[in-house]
Amino acid sequence: MPAPVIPDGEGPRALEELLPLRAQRRNRPEELAALAQSLVLEWPSFFQKKGAGAGDLDTNAFMKELRSRAARVLGGDFAEQRICGENKLAPDFYFPDEEAIVEVAMSLRNPSSEFERDILTAIMAKELGFAVSRLLFLSKPGAVARLSQPGLRAFSEWALRAHGIKIEVREFTPAAEAVLEPEVEEAA
Repeated sequence: MPAPVIPDGEGPRALEELLPLRAQRRNRPEELAALAQSLVLEWPSFFQKKGAGAGDLDTNAFMKELRSRAARVLGGDFAEQRICGENKLAPDFYFPDEEAIVEVAMSLRNPSSEFERDILTAIMAKELGFAVSRLLFLSKPGAVARLSQPGLRAFSEWALRAHGIKIEVREFTPAAEAVLEPEVEEAA
């Protein structure tokens, strides 16, 4: 059998580079969550409440930087895709191969948040023929506790039961709250 011919300027490549993205089992929503968490740790005063004007400006700057980094790291622009028809609704990030929407929803801990609207956005996209089976919320601490209340939990249960969309909520954590495994000294 003759040796394979490699075109000039090219070297051997790993098999993963030749497979379609779906076959590589890449999990962009998880990569985005990790990228967002690393940005949180770099962001000064991320966890401080700033109020309406200053808070909005800081959130906008954070999201702009996250979108920029995500486009570079994830191999494309998955931000604010118009998948909900002829309106201005667009999820923060949509990953068609993973059938996932990721919302960076800083205010989920507050009494008034975008939680219900974001669920309806995912349902609307799915009804328009876009593959959506997962909606991942990334938020500040307090979101998980608030969204575990019966009324709000009912929205998540309904989205899964009636529309096949699993709702997940994760909280950003400050570096100081990172849990370290205790070191165990071996007995001599």
